Amino acid sequence: MRGYGRAAITAARLLSTRTVVEPRDAWNIAVEAEFPHSVALREKACPRASFLGLCQSGKLRSVPAGKYTKSLANTSYALKAIKILGEDSSLSETPEKLWQAVIGNEEKRHNSQMDVVTALWINQLISL
Repeated sequence: MRGYGRAAITAARLLSTRTVVEPRDAWNIAVEAEFPHSVALREKACPRASFLGLCQSGKLRSVPAGKYTKSLANTSYALKAIKILGEDSSLSETPEKLWQAVIGNEEKRHNSQMDVVTALWINQLISL
């Protein structure tokens, strides 16, 4: 499992135990722990927006839907990925293949969004 996947799991667990109640705060704590020596990695927008988009949509267990991000694209990618995983959960083992299924023929690079989704999926932290 990659760094942003581990951060997503940490953030989700902080929220589920009510140690932290705001998704953005949970994410910030998790990436600080995962990437203590890199501000750039802690501030990377795409994985954060994917995590917050799942929270916003009520797809993360124990997190009420709410307004947590303005990112429409990364929220959309994460939600589409969950739908695809519901049809073919084997894609959770290969974030790059899941990304290709999400974007289809578009030429966009994977930017850790699927690391977040697959980690949460594998750890059964997603609500369908």
